[in-house]
Amino acid sequence: MQLELLLREDRFRLVDSAHPDGHAWTLREYMDDWNKDLAADAEGAGEEYDLLPDEHAAIEMLHDWHHRDRISVTRDGVIEWRPL
Repeated sequence: MQLELLLREDRFRLVDSAHPDGHAWTLREYMDDWNKDLAADAEGAGEEYDLLPDEHAAIEMLHDWHHRDRISVTRDGVIEWRPL
């Protein structure tokens, strides 16, 4: 529930290895950045990856990661990647 509320706001904050101090994203910005990185990875590997077609797909992906315990939401409303 808290994740859904964060994703529906204008901006959400995400902490990951690329942004250890956190970065504020709109859902569209995050999706575009994810697709850019994925396309670069695919090109480097000589493969084709499925890009996120829309913001709804980005929300589904983040919910899936949350259910798999790959991301968590802190008490102050920050989304954090969990290390493997």
